[in-house]
Amino acid sequence: QSPSSSNGNGVGGSGSTGGSPLSALLKSGGASYNQQLPQQQLFAMLTRNGGGSSGPRSSGGNRGYTSARQHFMALSEDYSDADVDEEDMAALHYPLSASHPPAGVQGSSSSSGISIQSGSLETNGFVADDGGQYEHAQKALEAAAAAAKASNKYNIDCPKDCKCLNVLFDCDKLHLERVPVLPSYVQTLHLANNKLNDTTVLEIRNLLNLTKASLKRNLLEVIPKFIGLSGLKHLVLANNHITSISSESLAALPLLRTLDLSRNKLHTIELNSFPKSNNLVHLILSFNEITNVNEHSFATLNNLTDLELSNNRLSTLPIRVFKNLNQLKKLALNFNQLEINWSTFRGLESMKNLQLKSNKIRALQDGVFYVMHKIETIDLAMNQISSLSRQGLFNLTKLRHLNLSFNAISRIEVDTWEFTQSLGVLDLSNNAINEFKPQHLDCLHRLKTLNLAHNRLQYLQENTFDCVKNLEELNLRRNRLSWIIEDQSAAAPFKGLRKLRRLDLHGNNLKQISTKAMSGLNNLEILNLGSNALASIQVNAFEHMLRLNKLVFKSLNFICDCDLVWFQQWLKNRFPQQAEHAVCGYPEHLLDRHLKSLSSSELVCGKRDIIMFNV
Repeated sequence: QSPSSSNGNGVGGSGSTGGSPLSALLKSGGASYNQQLPQQQLFAMLTRNGGGSSGPRSSGGNRGYTSARQHFMALSEDYSDADVDEEDMAALHYPLSASHPPAGVQGSSSSSGISIQSGSLETNGFVADDGGQYEHAQKALEAAAAAAKASNKYNIDCPKDCKCLNVLFDCDKLHLERVPVLPSYVQTLHLANNKLNDTTVLEIRNLLNLTKASLKRNLLEVIPKFIGLSGLKHLVLANNHITSISSESLAALPLLRTLDLSRNKLHTIELNSFPKSNNLVHLILSFNEITNVNEHSFATLNNLTDLELSNNRLSTLPIRVFKNLNQLKKLALNFNQLEINWSTFRGLESMKNLQLKSNKIRALQDGVFYVMHKIETIDLAMNQISSLSRQGLFNLTKLRHLNLSFNAISRIEVDTWEFTQSLGVLDLSNNAINEFKPQHLDCLHRLKTLNLAHNRLQYLQENTFDCVKNLEELNLRRNRLSWIIEDQSAAAPFKGLRKLRRLDLHGNNLKQISTKAMSGLNNLEILNLGSNALASIQVNAFEHMLRLNKLVFKSLNFICDCDLVWFQQWLKNRFPQQAEHAVCGYPEHLLDRHLKSLSSSELVCGKRDIIMFNV
């Protein structure tokens, strides 16, 4: 049958052989054949029209299915953070049991890619080796084809070189200078990576069913004032040359929920940039050149839940700039030049996730976060904070994740964590901490992950971690921890950590692991001792670690004498592949010998000289 259509943008045109009528036929099959077709078989059937192989599917092979699936599922990445409802997702997941297509779908049947003869379906030699499930697909397709042929109702009119699946049209990366002919039923439209300008983009019009559109990487300088797109919910305009936000253009999109203007050339957010009546919930303004935000720029965005302003040039924010955003749950201000004070976040009572990575924050002023009593995550990494106090973390009773890495912290006051007792993840890595005492962790009874990597710790007290008995992961890599060889009374700093599963001591100055050093770590699963100049591991230091399943270490400095007989046997039984990483550095006649190669008669004890190794 020869397709013909009257397109939603007012331009008539005929379908091309690049279309996918197969998917449209599937929509109509439910009334006659109420059998849900597995997603894999759906994509297998659509391989010829969905970018996959055109040849038969070989036994055990699924390249065609994988290609089609990856292609069409990848199209949704622009909206991965958007609030997408079930109706919006119909374009990608249309159930065969449905008795009718999405509202507004109109057209005529097309024979592109298949032929219908006497109620049966010819798939051009395509064979799915799916263990018999193909019969179900064929029955569904036959029923769909018959219904479509009878009603002459459905048509996928795919423009040349585009890829189409149901109501999703992908015309990405085609160097288009004009908008192709589009049917009125399109719901998701990708026109990214083309050459559309402020004039030609307006050819997208009168598509009342369109809910998602991506126009990133085109030649736009202003936000288009669309006509007849009143149903649009998600609009991506990233990577263009837009310099300002027009409330007039946005007023024509009353249902818009997500607006992505990232990577444009915005310098300021003016007063009245957004219409008084709007439904925006997700606004992305990151990677622009914004230096100024008006005090009332966001005053009308009462429904906003996510605001992204990262990677701009903001150095200050007006006192009341967020006052009306009482529904805002996530605010990203990473990679700016901000300093913050108690008035910066006024009005953000619903905030749950605050991103302030890489700014110019030197200190946490008293009560700076006090209005955000629901906050769960704060990222303050890569700033210039030098000390921590309880006043700076006041009223953060629901905080679960705090990132303070890559600062200059050298001082943690007593009772710092008094108001953060729900904290589960604390990252203090890459700071200047040279001492860590029990009071530095007081009140953190729910802490499960602690990262102290890349600091200046030299010693851990016996009761250092007594207050964090629920800790499961502890990272101490690249510090200056050292247990001296002659020290036979080394502390047991981990003895209270009975729930600890991962311990990372990579890259310290450890020479000896005493019998007590790992005491209490009965549930440890992963131990990293790599890049330490280990010379001695005392008898039974690891025997109690019955759940240990991964051990990382390598040393050329072992003192190979009778004290290592137990370790040689333990490695052989528990970690035979790691045994080759234990190499003798003393005595001289065993220099460079592998511990595993030595006999018990060679591992003897005698008078020891004073031994020093260069690390």
